[in-house]
Amino acid sequence: MNFSLLKKRSRFYKPVFVLEQQLSHSKRKQYERFFFFLTVTFAFLSLGIVMPVYEQIVGAFLVSGSMWVIAVLLDFYYHSYYLASASDLFEKSRYHPIDMSVAKVLISSDSRAVAQDFIHSDLGDLFFRAFGIEGKERLNFFAKRKSPLTARDIIFNEDSLELDGFVKALLRADDEMTQLFADRGFGYNDVIEVAREITRKQLGDKKSIRKWGRENLSRIPTLGKTWSYGSTPLSDVYSDASCEVGDNECISGNNFLDKKLASLEGLLAQDVSRNILVVAESNSEISYLIQGLRNNIVKGIIPTQLEHKRLMVLDTDKLNSMCDTKDDLKDTLVSIVQELSSVGNVFLCIQDLSLLVTLGKSMNLDVLDVINKHITGPRIQVVAFTTRDNYNQMLSGQNLIEGAHTLS
Repeated sequence: MNFSLLKKRSRFYKPVFVLEQQLSHSKRKQYERFFFFLTVTFAFLSLGIVMPVYEQIVGAFLVSGSMWVIAVLLDFYYHSYYLASASDLFEKSRYHPIDMSVAKVLISSDSRAVAQDFIHSDLGDLFFRAFGIEGKERLNFFAKRKSPLTARDIIFNEDSLELDGFVKALLRADDEMTQLFADRGFGYNDVIEVAREITRKQLGDKKSIRKWGRENLSRIPTLGKTWSYGSTPLSDVYSDASCEVGDNECISGNNFLDKKLASLEGLLAQDVSRNILVVAESNSEISYLIQGLRNNIVKGIIPTQLEHKRLMVLDTDKLNSMCDTKDDLKDTLVSIVQELSSVGNVFLCIQDLSLLVTLGKSMNLDVLDVINKHITGPRIQVVAFTTRDNYNQMLSGQNLIEGAHTLS
């Protein structure tokens, strides 16, 4: 897709941008509070006023109440775009989704100076500040550059255009901008990862605003989880509670593992029927990835396709202690997989695949064969973990999880 076509499609958001330009969010909130105060005031006054002033008070009450409702509805209209994901907004359209913040940049950009308009936009300012590139250095960059980037130079290949896709297109077309980041020690992948992180943070900020959205209501114990996902009583018995992460716990800080976590989330989001085998260097890395995935789901900072999912971490020790025979173990595993498949929105997470395989061998049962027979289709995704040593010693060359993509 070229720049002109994307700019044309970005007009989908134009009514919202016009509303924000004419009546900003802060002004709308001021009007809401002002007219609400007037409405309440006139309502109380009408209780103790006699004719003919009473009719005037009631009239003022109706006018102020109407203005308050209009202000509220305008805010609802804006947030119906701002808080919704691009994929949801474009769901009934034949066009590929465009993120609202990127669409704002596209609409306001001059085709003769695309990079310059991006850098001076609010989104571009946020992006370049992440690398410590402030206004003066940006101005120097444009003053010295040899060939300004125009719309004809840019081609967008991404199906869904968010900040990272926009930045990819810029870097592919603009060698001078690529060099600007390289001079500061940032490679291509580093720049794209920062763009993705900004998108994830923006998504998290939006989720925190939408207090009554499906994602937040689904976090209410019993009622919320049953409504959003369905009931999983058997799976809950065999889940590993030690892997639970509190809403306020921060899972971050390791750049390599954060990138691996992002890759894991990307693979899961690309294909809802894809299973993943993660080969980690240590058990602590496995714990980090599981907790990070769960935490990102809870926080809402995750690809749209995974927003309503949750993790069921299989507790192999409980299986060992509660299943005495081969048939017990087989029936339990089949029941768990079938229950999660019926819910249709849960990741079956096997924290230590080699330990599960060993448990099955001790009872003369091929647990992988049992699981593989019941995980076909998009209603369940399996994420299995193992350490590299265990993979090389016990699992290499075996028929593992059906259709699994190996991430190492």
